[in-house]
Amino acid sequence: MHHFELNHRIEANDVLVIELRVEKLNADNAPALLRAVKPLLARWRKVVLDLAGVQFIDGIGLAALLSCTRYLKTVQGHLHLCELSHTMSQLCKLMRLHRTFTIHASCADAVQFFEGSQS
Repeated sequence: MHHFELNHRIEANDVLVIELRVEKLNADNAPALLRAVKPLLARWRKVVLDLAGVQFIDGIGLAALLSCTRYLKTVQGHLHLCELSHTMSQLCKLMRLHRTFTIHASCADAVQFFEGSQS
């Protein structure tokens, strides 16, 4: 099983930033990630997921991210992704995930987006 590091902080305008530190998000660790973030998603509506360092994501890892997005949409919340590696950015373009996720170059950009919105 692959372990990961998960940290979180609250930014201005009640934006929750979750930092995921793992090289691969896959079937080995995606279920544990969901268990770890669910309590956070239950409390916050504006969430930024910092994926710096994630170099690979499989279908199960992607399903975990989609699950987070779907849950937040049911409570009028939003999940934005940031700090994607070049590999992850290319994957998102190839799979047209920009239609599903709002993606920012940096955490600062994502937080600033929420600060300018009424979400």
